[in-house]
Amino acid sequence: MLSHSFSSSKTRASALSVVSIAALYLTTSLPAHALEGRALFEKLITDAGGSVKWEQISEQVPDSFTATRLTFVNPKGREMQAEAMSVSGLREASQGRVTIDSLSLSKLTGPTDSGAMIINGFVIENGNFPVEIWKDGLTDEERKQRISFGTFAINGTAISSQQGDLTIDTIAMINGDIPLDYRFNNPDANQSEIADPLTFDQFTVSNMAGTAQNDVTWQLGGVSLTDAQFPTAMTDIGDWMQVYSTFSMTGIKVAVAGLDVFGVGSMTGQITPPDAEGTSRSRGAVDGLKINLEAIPDPNSQQVFKTLGYTEVTGSMTAEGSYNPKTGKAVLDSTVLKLKDMADLALSYGIEGYTADVAQAIAQAQAKAGSGTPTQEAFGAILPELSKLKLSNFKLALTDRSLTSRLLDFQAAQMGTTGDQLAAGAPMMIGIGLGQLGMPEFTDMVTKAVGTFLSTKGTLTVEATPSEPVPIMTTVLAGQADPTRIPELINLQITAQ
Repeated sequence: MLSHSFSSSKTRASALSVVSIAALYLTTSLPAHALEGRALFEKLITDAGGSVKWEQISEQVPDSFTATRLTFVNPKGREMQAEAMSVSGLREASQGRVTIDSLSLSKLTGPTDSGAMIINGFVIENGNFPVEIWKDGLTDEERKQRISFGTFAINGTAISSQQGDLTIDTIAMINGDIPLDYRFNNPDANQSEIADPLTFDQFTVSNMAGTAQNDVTWQLGGVSLTDAQFPTAMTDIGDWMQVYSTFSMTGIKVAVAGLDVFGVGSMTGQITPPDAEGTSRSRGAVDGLKINLEAIPDPNSQQVFKTLGYTEVTGSMTAEGSYNPKTGKAVLDSTVLKLKDMADLALSYGIEGYTADVAQAIAQAQAKAGSGTPTQEAFGAILPELSKLKLSNFKLALTDRSLTSRLLDFQAAQMGTTGDQLAAGAPMMIGIGLGQLGMPEFTDMVTKAVGTFLSTKGTLTVEATPSEPVPIMTTVLAGQADPTRIPELINLQITAQ
């Protein structure tokens, strides 16, 4: 629902144009001779094709001023009002740039394409902007420029539109360094052409809430990112291994017609810098997951949930892994999903050969497929790269927490028997089905494991431990030609305890 609330590109574009009006007027064509303060501000607005009026203005020093009761008019003729504005240290700089010590606006209001917007406060400090930032058709040289600032903050935002409403207490970014050149749509971009990553020390959002169509409402308590480094292209997967140091999102709630449907207490993540060998580690966790099954409108589903004895799903998840783009070794040490009174699901694996070159080839194939190239053609061209991917290990474990018994009892009721009788007969039915493959040892292993799991309600494990890493393409092709080869090829073991 969060993504739905931002689905209107027109609303978002209008909102951003209001929020960034000061930056827009401060970063358009500079005069030929050095200006500062009010004179520079007025010149920038005029060159941008807009205008501004104020009831009162006071100039403390040549490069600073304050004004009250302002009305901005953008090049399209749309008006925006501000109760007060304070500008300090606004000056022309060398090489076509503008610097500013601080700019603040209070009570900024204006229309959007389908509603209205109010911002209680907007502040930017220690800004440095290229003059031509908003010009259409930037040259290659102009795109090399960047925007930087010490602090950017927006307080008390409220946006109303036909698609829904949005409120945000605060948005803040510290020490931002933002490029103008992004090449995500060019997977073949030359490395020398790619701009350095977008970086900031910290980005925070607090207390977001919104409404959408169909009587949907949502809340987000807070978002925080630290030490961000977002690449400007997809050409080097290694650059995407350290996009942040820490990440957190808290207080996620979604409701329909006033009834809570979905919620997450917190989501957290951490990525450590590469060690001496180039390996980065990552950790993540989701706590306080809650899904209200009673809010699902389908009557048939409601009846099933009621029979199983579930009114909600609650749980948590943790994950930990590592990756080295130089060696191509990707390891998922453990991902564990725990659903209360249902089951625990644990997954781990190891992949070799996923180097930066292979990752780049896959990204290029995905980009080509997305731009219209037939999928088979796009990925067929990189089969030599895909053949380098190897599976070193894989493990999936399901631990019952009462879900198995409930499912057995539910299914047995439909068949006029009992859950215990159904569990006792299941291995035989599975054996009959697998018997057609002509794999007696594998069939015996599976039926014994399933029988043990259904009778003890313990843990069922599927594990692949090949003696040496096996090319994934070899496994896929073997499965298509002769599925009976797969268990031996990857040393597949299915057990229960």
